[in-house]
Amino acid sequence: MFTNFNKLIYIAMLLLGSVLTISNNSMLGMWMGLEINMMSFIPMLSEKNNILSSEASLKYFLIQALSSSIFIMSSISMLNFSNLFPNIFENLIILSLMIKLGSAPFHFWFPSIIEGLSWFNCFILFTWQKIAPLMIVSYFINNYMIYLYIISSLIVGAIGGLNQSSIQKMIAYSSINHIGWMMSALKININMFMLYFLIYSIILLFIFNMMSTLDMMHMNQLVMFNNKSMVIKLIMMINFLSLGGLPPFLGFLPKWIIIQNLLYFNMFMLSLILILSSLMTLFYYIKIMMMSLMMNPSQQKNYSLNLSFNKLNKFHILLMMMISLYSLIFLPFLVWN
Repeated sequence: MFTNFNKLIYIAMLLLGSVLTISNNSMLGMWMGLEINMMSFIPMLSEKNNILSSEASLKYFLIQALSSSIFIMSSISMLNFSNLFPNIFENLIILSLMIKLGSAPFHFWFPSIIEGLSWFNCFILFTWQKIAPLMIVSYFINNYMIYLYIISSLIVGAIGGLNQSSIQKMIAYSSINHIGWMMSALKININMFMLYFLIYSIILLFIFNMMSTLDMMHMNQLVMFNNKSMVIKLIMMINFLSLGGLPPFLGFLPKWIIIQNLLYFNMFMLSLILILSSLMTLFYYIKIMMMSLMMNPSQQKNYSLNLSFNKLNKFHILLMMMISLYSLIFLPFLVWN
C-alpha cells in the first residue's frame, strides 16, 4: 500500500503525536496530539489486497473519531460550564479516553479489528497507542469512575479470552486485562506505571516476534509442530506464562510490586480483583500450552508445517529466557518501604 519511506514517515508522525499529547498542558494541545497520532496510524493499518485490514482501518477510524469528538467537546464544555456541571464533563473526557483505549465496557471494537492486522501493527496498537490516552487518564486518576473502568477491564479481559481460538484475539483480551493493571499502577504513581508498561512491552515484543517469524495466528497451529519443535513450544510457554504473570517469570515482577503497594494503601478489594483476574488469564495461557505439549500432531491431516529452529534469532531467544527466568533476583531491591 505504501513504500518503506512512507512507513517511516507515518511512524515518525505517530511518535510525534504521542509526544505532543504527553508534553502538552492544554486540552486542545492534547487533542491535537491524539489526532496526529490517529491519522498517522490509520494508513499503516491498510495493507494491499487485504480486505480485513481495510475493514479494520475503517473501524478504527470511526471509533477514534467518535472518541476524539467527545473528548474535544467535553474539554471545551468543561472550561465554559465547569461551575454548572463540575463532574459531568470530566466523566465524559474519561469515557472518551476509555473508548480510545478499548477499555471495558467500550472494548467491543478492539478484538474485532485485531484479526485484520499484522503482528507489527498489533504490537503498536497494544503498546504505543496506549501511552498518550493513559497519560491523560493520569490527570483524572482520583475520579471515582476510574475504579469502575479498572474492575470492568479486569473482569472482561479475564473472561473474554477463555473461549478464543485466535491467538491475536486472546492476546487482545489479555491486553484489556492489562489496561486494568496499568490504571491500577497509575493510582500508585507514574513510575509504577512506566515500570509495568516497559515490562509488558518487552514481553509482547518477544511474543509477537516469534508469532510473526512462525507465521502463526491460531492455537491449533501450536499442535501441528513436529517433535523437533519442542524447544520452540517451551519458549512460547515461557513467553505466555510471563505475560500472564506467573512466578518466577518477568511478568510477575510488576504485578507483585503493584499488589504490594495497593495493600500498603489499604486497597484490599482492588488487590483481590487484580489477583483473581490474573489467575483467570493464566488459565487460558496454561490451557493452550497444555494443548500444544500433550496433543499428538499426527492427528492433524490437513496441515503441514516445515520449520527450522535456525529461522529464529537465537540471541533473542537466549536473552528472553535469561530475563524471564532470572527476573526475581531484582525483587529484594524493589520492596516497598
